[in-house]
Amino acid sequence: MLHTTKGIVIHHFKYSEKSVIAIIYTERFGLQSYILNGVRSKKSKNKAVFLQPLSLVEINAFYKEKSGLQQVKNIQLDIPFNTIPFNISKSSIAFFIAEIIYKAIKEEEANPELFEFLQNAILVLDLTENKYNDFHLLFLAHFSKHLGFYPIT
Repeated sequence: MLHTTKGIVIHHFKYSEKSVIAIIYTERFGLQSYILNGVRSKKSKNKAVFLQPLSLVEINAFYKEKSGLQQVKNIQLDIPFNTIPFNISKSSIAFFIAEIIYKAIKEEEANPELFEFLQNAILVLDLTENKYNDFHLLFLAHFSKHLGFYPIT
């Protein structure tokens, strides 16, 4: 069945000559693996540029509950970044945060609070103009609350 959902790109890797498998944390289904066929070809409407770490995307995909790999029909940017792709410090922080999320989240079920937290944190990183050097440390402290071991202050 075809579903539309918002998502956060966590990780992707090459699959065959022109395809990609993307790990995306979605609003409706939690962490999911999606195959995007032909995304690395020049004529593809689903471009690989949409798969940068922490990109906020909107996905049209076929969802099968028992399947480990879902099929994407269409992917597009939901909220384009203003500064993350163009600022090396912010890009490095985004790669670090994406790797932490990739290693920490294993659940394949919807968690609206976690999705909202991640989306808001990414937008704050993108829109902050200065004093973002410790952003990843603050993110980790608040992210730990969603993982179940928030530090007591």
